[in-house]
Amino acid sequence: MKKTLPFFACLCMLFALVTKAQQLTYKVPGPATTTSTDVVSGTNTQNNIKLDYETTGVVADGTSGFFYYTLNNTTRNVALTSLSANNITKISVQYRGTGNSSVSGISVSYGSSASAIEGTLTHTMSAGAPAPGILAEFTIPNGGAKFVQIKRTSSTARLYFVAAGFADYTLPTDYLPLELLSFAAKPDALGKTVNLNWKTTNEVNTQDFVVERKADGTDFSAMATVQSKNTTGVHDYSFTDKNPFVGNAYYRLKQRDKDGTHTYSDVVHVKIEGISLSLQPNPASHELVVNHENVKSTGVLKVVGLDGRSLIKANANTGTASTTINVASLASGTYLLVYEINGQTQSQKFIKK
Repeated sequence: MKKTLPFFACLCMLFALVTKAQQLTYKVPGPATTTSTDVVSGTNTQNNIKLDYETTGVVADGTSGFFYYTLNNTTRNVALTSLSANNITKISVQYRGTGNSSVSGISVSYGSSASAIEGTLTHTMSAGAPAPGILAEFTIPNGGAKFVQIKRTSSTARLYFVAAGFADYTLPTDYLPLELLSFAAKPDALGKTVNLNWKTTNEVNTQDFVVERKADGTDFSAMATVQSKNTTGVHDYSFTDKNPFVGNAYYRLKQRDKDGTHTYSDVVHVKIEGISLSLQPNPASHELVVNHENVKSTGVLKVVGLDGRSLIKANANTGTASTTINVASLASGTYLLVYEINGQTQSQKFIKK
């Protein structure tokens, strides 16, 4: 489920039921926003294999949901180096040309070091492809090599993903995991609801999204589940919180996969001004949930009949942003929920079914 990734972060996947897995799994991270570009350089090391941007390059293409590093055939290359006694024997590269109809090619040179290249393997696209392109896999001959260098061979190549191992391996079908491209929360004009919207891409093995929320001083709790589309492409989702917390409210997504794993989105924040109380459900039959500002000192909730008699009394305890009242004993009709705190009184009508 995109979280914005820091530069040179990697997405390391657990490959169940695979007897041999690659040592390095690297997906090119994106810039701070999905429409910006950034110049990058540096290294990333996993399990004794170091990936190195040999010179600065551009990370871009966030509009497709995938990010790339631009290769050329001179200095803008990617190198892999074994930091152990083992040789790199296999690598996998996801790449494409500059557009959906553009073809490109890459070369993989190998040897004991950058200055001692022993051979070169190549791959050329037979046709263009949309982002993130196609997967090319290479087996390094003669038992592998300590050093591998990836370049383009012809027109511009955009590199999206690299894997490498000291032995043969098989990538799972979901080696490019779901990206959460955006997640936003916005109150409506009257402040009575909060609209949540998020955008994803590359959904593979995804099950659903659990919408969670919290107020100040409370823990996150689930409030709704939205089924995922579980297909490739870019997808838009939305959910409306019809009974938002008063004051500060925080939302996050728990994206669950079919294999039981899950990830969390970044937390988004809204503040509802000018609403005293919200009640749910209304009409109510057994329990009435009263959403109020996070309580810093104990408040009092009363259910009052239209004749002015106080029928039920409950405390809104410190540190809570909602209080549940049992109204099952009330006769059907209209009542007033009165909230008293810090010398102030707020009220709202509700119906008992």
